[in-house]
Amino acid sequence: MLEQYLKSMKKISSLLDLEFNYSSARYNFETGLPLEGALRNFFVPYFPKRYGFSSGYLVDEEGSISNQCDWIIYDAINIPPLITNHNFDTGTNWLPFNGAFGSVEIKRTLNEDVLAKACTQINNTKLLKRDPTNLLHIHPVKTFPSRFFGVPPEMELKTTNKFYSGIYAYSIEESYKDPETIMSDLVGNKFGIPFENLPDFIAVHGHFFIRKSIHMENKDKSGWGFSYFPYECNGYSWLETKDLTSGFFYFDLITQFANMDISAAYQLHILTKITEKLIGDMKNNGRLFQGKDYLKPKNNEPLIE
Repeated sequence: MLEQYLKSMKKISSLLDLEFNYSSARYNFETGLPLEGALRNFFVPYFPKRYGFSSGYLVDEEGSISNQCDWIIYDAINIPPLITNHNFDTGTNWLPFNGAFGSVEIKRTLNEDVLAKACTQINNTKLLKRDPTNLLHIHPVKTFPSRFFGVPPEMELKTTNKFYSGIYAYSIEESYKDPETIMSDLVGNKFGIPFENLPDFIAVHGHFFIRKSIHMENKDKSGWGFSYFPYECNGYSWLETKDLTSGFFYFDLITQFANMDISAAYQLHILTKITEKLIGDMKNNGRLFQGKDYLKPKNNEPLIE
């Protein structure tokens, strides 16, 4: 099976090269949109139907809004958009932050200035609030007690829904081609952003893949390793991916998202909250009827509890 995965990785990377070379995106860099759409649309057939793709904004339950994101990956089965246009695939949409797995900032050429701006965008998005989940949260709107699965109460249940966000660049400036320089700028706090809010990955087409990792130095083990729990990571590592970059990028995303359980529990009470607000704004002009009896609220008490 491993050989088939490697073949798939090579195929994805080769096909994206062809798509990019013959796409209008290559000749319309200045407009931005063709480049972003070319990457998003290319990956649609490779992701399970569970994953929806969009560009636009993310909104948390407190009403905070992200910067505009080039590519948002969200739960298309359980999470409806907040605001959308008729051409959802290519338009700008507003989506609940709770329902998003991650996002990708797509760049023509990576350099220090571009990286700094992308880091700021990702930081602003990661500052949004989302409901925590753990390994027992196996359905977006249902949770189960640990005793249901025979899990000891003292067992650690890791959070699995940390928003996963990074950068995909089609090319890179000569002065920035050393991934060690990029990692040094990130961990050295050159951009003034906390480590946990920095990009989780940076893919440079045809060159390398940088990813947050765990760096270990102890008597038993030394080196680095991947973790699908971002809060465990304490540094970056990189791989020279050359013509496998887009394939590796795809497998990293799909594996990360498969290890995430997001929450749509807010949908269970959102209609009640909206109704309460409407009744309040309309000064209790909502009324309840039961049979022939006309029920009125007493002392302006709310009709919904």
